[in-house]
Amino acid sequence: VVRAPETVAPLRDSHREADRLLLARYAPPSVLVRGDLEILQYRGNTSNFLAPAPGRASLNLLKMLREGLVMGVRAALAQAKATEMPVRQEDLWMMVDGRERHVAVEVIPVRSGLDRAELFMVIFEEIAEAQVHSAADAARVPRDDAASQETAKLKQELAATREYLQSVIEQQEAANEELQSANEEVQSTNEELQSINEELETSKEEIQSTNEELATLNDELHARNMDIAQTNNDLMNLLSSVQIAIVMLGANLRIRRFTPMAQKLLNLIPTDIGRPLSDIKLKLDVPDIDKLVAEAIDSMAGHEREVQDQDGHWYLLRIRPYRTLENLIDGAVVMLVDVDSLKQSQEMLRQQTELLDQAHEPILMWELDGAIDYWNKAAEESYGFSREEAVGRRSHDLLLTAPPYESFADELRQRGHWTGELVHTRRDGQKIIVESRMVVVTDTQGRQRVVEADRSVTERKESERILRRAADDLVTADRHKDEFLAMLAHELRNPLAPLRNVVTLLKSPKVDAANKARVIDIMERQIHNMARLIDDLLDVSRITLSQIELRTEPVDLAAHARAAVEQNESHIESREQSLHVNLPAEPVHVLADPVRLEQIVGNLLNNASKYTHPGGNIRLTVKASGDADARQALICVEDDGSGIDPEKLPHVFDLFMRATRSIDQQYGGLGVGLTLVRRLVEMHGGTVRAESDGLGKGSRFTVSLPALPPPVAALPAAAARGHGEAAPRRILIVDDNADNIETLAMALSQGPHEVRTAASGERALDIAAQFRPEFVFIDIGMPEMDGYELARRMREKEATAGARLIALSGYGHATARDSATDAGFAEYLIKPVDPEKILSLIES
Repeated sequence: VVRAPETVAPLRDSHREADRLLLARYAPPSVLVRGDLEILQYRGNTSNFLAPAPGRASLNLLKMLREGLVMGVRAALAQAKATEMPVRQEDLWMMVDGRERHVAVEVIPVRSGLDRAELFMVIFEEIAEAQVHSAADAARVPRDDAASQETAKLKQELAATREYLQSVIEQQEAANEELQSANEEVQSTNEELQSINEELETSKEEIQSTNEELATLNDELHARNMDIAQTNNDLMNLLSSVQIAIVMLGANLRIRRFTPMAQKLLNLIPTDIGRPLSDIKLKLDVPDIDKLVAEAIDSMAGHEREVQDQDGHWYLLRIRPYRTLENLIDGAVVMLVDVDSLKQSQEMLRQQTELLDQAHEPILMWELDGAIDYWNKAAEESYGFSREEAVGRRSHDLLLTAPPYESFADELRQRGHWTGELVHTRRDGQKIIVESRMVVVTDTQGRQRVVEADRSVTERKESERILRRAADDLVTADRHKDEFLAMLAHELRNPLAPLRNVVTLLKSPKVDAANKARVIDIMERQIHNMARLIDDLLDVSRITLSQIELRTEPVDLAAHARAAVEQNESHIESREQSLHVNLPAEPVHVLADPVRLEQIVGNLLNNASKYTHPGGNIRLTVKASGDADARQALICVEDDGSGIDPEKLPHVFDLFMRATRSIDQQYGGLGVGLTLVRRLVEMHGGTVRAESDGLGKGSRFTVSLPALPPPVAALPAAAARGHGEAAPRRILIVDDNADNIETLAMALSQGPHEVRTAASGERALDIAAQFRPEFVFIDIGMPEMDGYELARRMREKEATAGARLIALSGYGHATARDSATDAGFAEYLIKPVDPEKILSLIES
């Protein structure tokens, strides 16, 4: 059955497995091989004939056959190939499992219907022993011994080999016949080629004759064009190698020649040769180039100009007249030299110079071991030398640099850079500390130059010095603060102990009237000490925050010094010390705050008493010195106490500074009294100084204030007026502190005044509506309704609109005072307030 190729492959693929199973079971053992004996397909069980059993395709059949089958199969294949007919070989033998088996082989030529390839079907058939013996008997071949059998085998193989060789010889003869036929064809072709060669020889002779004529003509032309060609080559090589845009123009301004660079830069093409220059749109911003060329030709002089192309690229345009060997002008030569890099370098150099000139830091350049050649504006401003004065001089000689140049010159030469601090001297002699960085650079000429950039660190150094000093001061202040806190606790506990004892004694029924009066004096003195201590602390805080306002007026210094003595006299007498007062016979007037003036003198007396032995002496002197134009009022307080250590004398006025003395440490103080004295004196425009000859030799404090020239205005009437009999007043006290309100009411009730109290703002408004007070003392820091709100509401009420409102507060800063004034308060008193001061306020 013959099938079309497109139908065979699917059928073959779909039935391949079934065909293999059927052939393996029913077909005789056989293989399908190609002409080169490569196995294509196996049929049936071929394991007995092929050794080893085939496991894959594309194996050579002769290499797979068992021993004894090779010669016979090869001869049968050769004969079948030659005759194209089936060939059968009998009496072949092979060895299988040590036994000799006889085989018949049949080779059948096959022609494939698909590709017409040469194929052979080799069929193996094993012959039984009975058939072998029957055939042997019929041929009467003796089979009695092994030698006879071996001889028969050899004869059989020899016959197969002979047949194979015979087929090979026949094939060789057929091939020889084909080669002989081809040789005859080649000989015929060779004869034809010889005929053609003879014709070519004839043509060659004709061509040689023509060539000789052309050679003669070429020699003549070569001799004539030799110089022109050489000149042209030289010119072209020159123009191509210089990489310059050159255009040669005739006398009529027509393009004669141009270089490849000109073709690129001027938008030229080869066909532009012979065209007028004016007909070509050049890529240059030179609208009058025709005029320039004409002028160069007419004047026989060159012309140069810097021009730009359409892309902004810079060129140097040079126009020269074209001169012949006869020195005739026959046109012009236009050249464009690329100077864009030079222009950019110049522009960059200009910008860098401007940038360096605009820099805030001094920048200078100088040759290594040589003179300055660049000096920017910042260097002029920093060092005071102009550029003309600096250039040409050695920087280290000009600025008197320290350390000297030799100290870092070696490192600069070896490493190429150096960074460190230098001290330069300005033109005016001022020293400037700079952080300098130097870098060595080499220019195009091989010279080494140093670029030096200086940054002034004088202010930073000064700031660091100030910060270090401030840090030291902070450490000292912190130590003093710790000492102050410890002493503050001590100073506050000192008056509390006798006060506690006084309270216990007052509760006892056994205390008689004399002891009771003495106990009350002790209580009053301790309360005075505590109030003074707190006042000093508050005053120092206010002065530090600049919250104290002086109420200055012309006052008699001696009178207020006497008042200060009266306030501190009892304290001095309690320590069994002697106070000697020397006051001037004539008044010494100063412009001062009377209260603060008494505070200054009182603090000095109190300080002298603290550091003087019991039984010691204290002297107060007030006098005037100087002429009428520069009179000074002097207050001098001297003692013969423990004195001041010379190391601590400069710091005696510092805050929290205490002289560590062995005398009666319980009176050592907090270290704020003298600070307060100095600040108050300075606020009055005066000075204060401390002097001491050393420990155990006493001390002397002198206050100097500007004195007013006599005569001075009369003192305020209130200062001269004494206290008369007080008129009865209606007084309302508002405070949420029950103890304070009760004790203050008891103190004010001792006189002719009528006193009412209220513990809250609402209660005060209710009482005031019926009581109609003339004076209202209001605590600022109350819950629910504070003192400011209560004062505003009282100003709105008809019963209290005309009352005098007085604030009682523990806040002493200016903001609190301003808020009180805005709320309507007439006076602002700082707690604790002396009841005597309140009574004086009411009387005045």
